[in-house]
Amino acid sequence: MSDCVFCKIRDGQIPSMKIYEDERTLCIMDINPLNSGHCLVLTRAHAATIFDADPADLQAAITTAKRVATAQRAALQPDGLNMLQANGPAAFQSVPHFHLHLIPRWTNDGKGFDWKIVPGDGPFASSSPSPASTATTAGPRSSRGRSGTRASR
Repeated sequence: MSDCVFCKIRDGQIPSMKIYEDERTLCIMDINPLNSGHCLVLTRAHAATIFDADPADLQAAITTAKRVATAQRAALQPDGLNMLQANGPAAFQSVPHFHLHLIPRWTNDGKGFDWKIVPGDGPFASSSPSPASTATTAGPRSSRGRSGTRASR
């Protein structure tokens, strides 16, 4: 796609810091990283979302993600890793080209996501969550799915 920033990076029209590439994928450092080592795994074939992507490209992206995440773990020794993938504006996808974020995380790095488990929230919620299940988890949430009400931020 001619106006896609990731396609332009793939084609060498825009500079990037490439850390891995193969016939189906490309991994680059994120230009606006959440943490040190934050990178993006892109499919070479343009597909705006997971719904548009070829299954073989998705499989290749996961394989590349594992390869790069393993290297991140060895080099950076993070306490954890977020793998994030968004589809469409409502999910905060900023570039309409399928990509995975690999974000190394360290305990108390201050870069948490803001959705918390709320007792009784969702169709499969238990009546008394364990303390571990109430910890902050990955991903922003703009509403709680109840009649269009917004979560407090």
